[in-house]
Amino acid sequence: MILVTGANGFVGHRLTADLRAQEQIIRTVGRTTRSADIVIDAIDGRTDWREALKGIDRIVHLAARVHMMKDSASDPLEAFRTVNRDGTLHLAREAAAAGVRRFVFISTLKVNGETRQDGNTAEMTWDVGFLVRFVDERSTFECGDVMFTGSPAGTAQGTGLFLKPGDVVEAEVDGIGILRNTVGPKLAR
Repeated sequence: MILVTGANGFVGHRLTADLRAQEQIIRTVGRTTRSADIVIDAIDGRTDWREALKGIDRIVHLAARVHMMKDSASDPLEAFRTVNRDGTLHLAREAAAAGVRRFVFISTLKVNGETRQDGNTAEMTWDVGFLVRFVDERSTFECGDVMFTGSPAGTAQGTGLFLKPGDVVEAEVDGIGILRNTVGPKLAR
């Protein structure tokens, strides 16, 4: 079974629809029961994921702190790190302990051809060697596996540049290719 976090978000909404169309068995996590099987309101280094992880063998982790138009946090950068760094690492550790075989973490890189995120491994919180060892101790790498390592600076959280209908979002991996999607109209709720 596949666990999708951030199921009520822009990418999560589309991904869950596609997985269901492929008749994949999924469990969704979001902030409301309207959009998710399991509600987890806050993600940080202490979130209890045990119920969500029961019977899960793959995770697509999309939940993140982004698009905060009127941020009320006293320290928005620390709040961003609490969710996106600490929360993701905690989920990865709990997933490994629960026997989850695959953990995929996705982030946006370019919008309308403009680089919004341009980081390299020297800027990462944990170096590549640590991340590979961490995953390898808990899972088996197979040909074609991809390990996403997080999001460099440049998200809407820090720039104020938010996605809108018609924007073209691209994620590129040198030597592999480009994943390109166009933001559709806002769905009526």
